[in-house]
Amino acid sequence: MYKYTVLSCYGTIIIAIVVTIWYLWRVLKKKKLVSLTVQNSTEYKINIVLKIILGIILIAIHLKGTIPAIRDIPYVLDNNLNKIEGVAISSDKKKNDADWHLRSFLIKSGEDKIKVYVRTGQVEKGDYFEIRYLPHTHLGEVLDRR
Repeated sequence: MYKYTVLSCYGTIIIAIVVTIWYLWRVLKKKKLVSLTVQNSTEYKINIVLKIILGIILIAIHLKGTIPAIRDIPYVLDNNLNKIEGVAISSDKKKNDADWHLRSFLIKSGEDKIKVYVRTGQVEKGDYFEIRYLPHTHLGEVLDRR
């Protein structure tokens, strides 16, 4: 597995955890998230709205990213990744054709459909892939592409 992909995933998770700790400290101590040069009642309302919005965003980040990443740690340490061979049933043509872009697409093998995130060039429908990926975050690496 590409070390850069794993390090960027877990680096992002660490940043999210630090921001969450900062957020919880500010909320529990009843401190402002931002200080503005407006009336106190307006500043108070803005801070309440910001706390709610940031709280919802952080919950979504942790449910979608942190929890699956933590569940994948044993697989990363043991280098025990799932393997799928099949055809891309969706495409990812964003950006240019550089191989270092993280692409997401659906791959079908028999009845299994898996959305994977791999670093590869542009993906067209019908491209054949052999991919190893983590079971919870679906981060992977391309072993073969035809």
